[in-house]
Amino acid sequence: MYSAHKENQVAKMIEKQLEDRMNRDFHVPNVDEISNGGGEYYYITTEMKGIKEPFKMQIFKQAADNLPRYAIIQELWTRQYDKEVKEMVEKHPFKVKRVEGNAGVDNEKNIDIHDIPTIEEVRKEYEKEVVYDEITLDTDYRYPIDSNSQEKEDQKIFDLLEDIKGRDMDNNLSLTV
Repeated sequence: MYSAHKENQVAKMIEKQLEDRMNRDFHVPNVDEISNGGGEYYYITTEMKGIKEPFKMQIFKQAADNLPRYAIIQELWTRQYDKEVKEMVEKHPFKVKRVEGNAGVDNEKNIDIHDIPTIEEVRKEYEKEVVYDEITLDTDYRYPIDSNSQEKEDQKIFDLLEDIKGRDMDNNLSLTV
């Protein structure tokens, strides 16, 4: 009984913080308390009105009343960025097993998230130096050994980099192929 009451208090506290930061309704349907050698945590499932897939996060118990500035929206931006990267990579002649895109923002910058801007809007409004881009491509083949094939493969990578630059995703970029 006490545990359910405590979890409900934590859920309400997190919902209020998120609703105060972003102009959207939030619901925390699940709070699990975990204790291991690394400390005591809450594993939280958060639902955001208008977003189909729930968000999952892990926070230290003592941080529940002071969530990180970009909690939840960071995950939303990463989802948007991952989709954008996958669509971009499909236009290039790579045989890819897996594509992963990850975007981060400089926590020192005070980005207004009240109206839930997309990662593209953040990039445009706050200039691209605020955003950190990380792209990983796992190809279906090894890097070629012969120099002629290497040149062709290098050209594919160069063309992808040009596309990335054309979309203003080239500052603080980490590209792994």
